[in-house]
Amino acid sequence: MKKFSLLAFFAMASLFVSCEQNGQNASGVEDATSRKVKTGNVYDITATKATITGTININMSDFQDISFGIMYSDSKEELSARKGNRNEAPYLNGEEFEIEIKGLKPQTMYYYCAWLFLNGKQYEYGDIKQFETLDGNIYAIGEFSVSNSKKVAFSSGNLQYQASTNTWRFAENQWDYIGGANSNISSSYSGWIDLFGWGTGNNPTESSEDAYDYNNGFTDWGKNTINTEQPRTWRTLHTSEWEYIVSGRPNSHSLYGTATVNNVYGLILLPDDWNQPTLSFNSGLKDWNNNVYSIAQWKELEYEGAIFLPAAGYREGKRVENVQLTGTYWAATDNGNYRIYSLYFNNDEAEVGDSSYSCTRSNGASVRLVTDL
Repeated sequence: MKKFSLLAFFAMASLFVSCEQNGQNASGVEDATSRKVKTGNVYDITATKATITGTININMSDFQDISFGIMYSDSKEELSARKGNRNEAPYLNGEEFEIEIKGLKPQTMYYYCAWLFLNGKQYEYGDIKQFETLDGNIYAIGEFSVSNSKKVAFSSGNLQYQASTNTWRFAENQWDYIGGANSNISSSYSGWIDLFGWGTGNNPTESSEDAYDYNNGFTDWGKNTINTEQPRTWRTLHTSEWEYIVSGRPNSHSLYGTATVNNVYGLILLPDDWNQPTLSFNSGLKDWNNNVYSIAQWKELEYEGAIFLPAAGYREGKRVENVQLTGTYWAATDNGNYRIYSLYFNNDEAEVGDSSYSCTRSNGASVRLVTDL
């Protein structure tokens, strides 16, 4: 009987050490004040990201191989089992480090702890803490300055419309475009379209080869319910805002470039706080092979806030032209003479203006909406 009790005691003691330290050395359970790594606080919490801090308390010269960072999960059980997302900090500032975690879900409780890896074999962990992300827009990507005092996020795909159900949505992927099927545009068409006459947020199937048939003013597409978003959550960029993104931001020349994503040609726009991942990016307008990314590779860039605008062509009346040759994205500005400002690009040039042949009011062009931050 005594033998059974003693074994049970050691079993419970072993379990306690495993749950509390899960990878620390066998010297016993450390209290919070003597741990080699401590979990810090979290700040700059938004709907999709947060910055988390930690502290290490070791003599660096005692170890040959040291790494440290933050582990997090939306499941406390998963984190307690040390199966969460493990992010390594790039550097140490004194005894402190911090990591910006991106790609979080809005209005979600997250659990996190600091970790320390010593000599390639020994993990140490800090206390588990928690925070909740803010309410936010799951379709918003990146942070882009459109003036010296205003920022926006882009929608997660080009705008699409289904007339038969009067339904608006964003394309499932940033590289998606409808192409030639836009020629079926009509008020009863059951398929989807994504090339719209300028300012047709109130009449998206309006089409004509005569610019003078468009006598109404500009109605922003963002006035509608898109996916599950409230009306007027989204809007169209003005000409000056497109210009600021392309040429007004600090180092703007290095923040865009032609590319091929999942075998689709288009233009990449990078956010203000671009954090170069392991993948390389070649800025500039050389050809469609300037940057070539698979789906998996693009998701890594998208995670960092990158935007891809597919070269979806344009529609003249019901004729669809230049698919995968050019891209035209409307601005919310005309020049008063049935010419419309837009972002226009091909494989070796990009401009914001009204001079391209696709910029007349009778044409249909792509729409990529933004939301103010």
